[in-house]
Amino acid sequence: MRVKKTCELIWRKLRQWVQQRHYRLFKLGWYKVPRQPLANFPNGMSITHIANTGVTAIDNFCTLEEAEHFIATAGSNIKPSAVLVDGGKLLQSEGRTSQSSFMPLGSSDATLQNLVFRAASVFGLPVSYCERMSITRYREGEYYKAHFDYDETFEADRMYTCLIYLSELTDAQGGGTWFARLNLLARPKLGRAICWVNTDPDGRRHPETHHAALPPVGEDVEKWVVQLWFRGYPKTRGMPRPVPRPGIQGEALATNAVLPDGVKHSGELSYDNAYTIPEPTEEA
Repeated sequence: MRVKKTCELIWRKLRQWVQQRHYRLFKLGWYKVPRQPLANFPNGMSITHIANTGVTAIDNFCTLEEAEHFIATAGSNIKPSAVLVDGGKLLQSEGRTSQSSFMPLGSSDATLQNLVFRAASVFGLPVSYCERMSITRYREGEYYKAHFDYDETFEADRMYTCLIYLSELTDAQGGGTWFARLNLLARPKLGRAICWVNTDPDGRRHPETHHAALPPVGEDVEKWVVQLWFRGYPKTRGMPRPVPRPGIQGEALATNAVLPDGVKHSGELSYDNAYTIPEPTEEA
C-alpha cells in the first residue's frame, strides 16, 4: 500500500512539474498563441442545417468589406474558368462560361487568411488541408452546368466545399446554386456560405451534391463567389500564422444598445439585490 501511494505521489508531482513548465515557457513568450477564434468570426454569424439535405447555410460568414476586397483583388487577374478533364487537365469547356482568379494560401493577404482560418474552424481541419482560394464571376447568361466538386483523381479528391457569395441577387435575377437531386435552390446572398460534404473520411461519395450554378439575369447583373475546397490530408504548405488579436476592452452596456434575444441591460440590479428572489405581488 505504501509503495502504491508513493508511486501516485511521484506521478502527481511529475504532472504538476510538466504543467508548470508549460506555464513558465508561455510567460517567457515561448509559445505562439493562435488568433482568437471568437474575434475571427463576424458579428451575427449563424449556422442553419437545411432540413435533412446535408447542406449547411452560414449567414454573415463574410463581411461586406471582405467581399469588396476579394472582388477588387480578382478584378485584374480574372481569366476564363476551366474544368478538370482527362485525369487532371484544366481546359475551358462549354459547360462552364464564367471567369475565375486564384489566390494561393501562402499569400500574406490578411483578408484571405481570416476567411480561410474561419472556414477551417468550421470544418475542424487544419488550414493546410485547404486548396488555393478560387474567386469566380458570373455575368448575365453565364453558368456552370451540373457537376460534382470531386472525382477519382488527385486533382479533385475533395472532402468539403465552402461556397461563399460575395454579391446579392434577387429571385428575379437568378444566379442560384441548384442541387437538383435535393430539390434545393440557394439564392446568392452577400456574406452567406453554403457548405456540404463531398466525400466521407472512409471514402463514401455523396452523389446528392450534384449541383449547378445558374446564370444571372439582367443587364450589368453579376454574381461573385469564393470557393474553398478541403481535403482529408494536407494539400498546401499553409499560410503565415496570423498575429493574435487582443480582446476588446469591455465597456458598460448602454441602455439603447441593440441586443440579441434573451440579453438585456441589467437595469436596477446591484450586488445587494441580484440574488434576492422578489416577493410575489398580490393580484388586483
